[in-house]
Amino acid sequence: MKSDFWIYYWQQNKFSNYTTSFIVISQIITIIFTLIYWRKETANKLILLYSCYGLFLFTVGFYLSYLNITTSNKLGINELLNIIFATIELFTFTCILKKSIKTKFLKFTNRVIKFFYIGLIPILTCIILNDNIDNKTKRYIVDSISFLEITYIGILVLNYFIDIFKSIPHIDLKNSPTFWISSFLLLYSIGFPLTILLTEHYRYANKEIFRILISLHYLSFSLVYVGIIKALLCKKTLTS
Repeated sequence: MKSDFWIYYWQQNKFSNYTTSFIVISQIITIIFTLIYWRKETANKLILLYSCYGLFLFTVGFYLSYLNITTSNKLGINELLNIIFATIELFTFTCILKKSIKTKFLKFTNRVIKFFYIGLIPILTCIILNDNIDNKTKRYIVDSISFLEITYIGILVLNYFIDIFKSIPHIDLKNSPTFWISSFLLLYSIGFPLTILLTEHYRYANKEIFRILISLHYLSFSLVYVGIIKALLCKKTLTS
């Protein structure tokens, strides 16, 4: 059983052009650095949760998917874990970017989206674990929710950059944790929605293009952790 799992894991890693390994390594380093430069602030706690849960997804989550391979609901657990991760991701980066959420409209929108995602989890759990719903529909639902989440984060990142460009003489960008996280997060928020739009089509139409898209998605995802590591090395509060 164990040897079969490692063969499965290696096949998945090879299919992603070994970007899965890069993600796991970056997540482990992020966890270590978060603990080394620990601060008693909400952003640090959320980054630790985000990194630990991400590591869980790409290790234990893979094992759960492996155990589920022969069941009719093999996609259910994986998609449910992804929804929980999207919610954690939303809370993590809205916390880090909270200083750029200044207008009443953005503050109201931020609250609504957070409550929306929290309320969605039990509803989506029932939908995703329902054997009567086909896998394509489940993927479409989860992809749509993830698309909304990362697009919203992308909007906040753009709003952050607009703010710093207005006050650039007063900000030391090299030593700004938020700047480093936002810079790498911008790449992810651009690449991830494009991946979602294209992967479902190429999943069966062209395996090689599908493989490249997955690899690019994993690479952009791992770069978010690189940005977090650089931010932690600034030795400042992550929201500064």
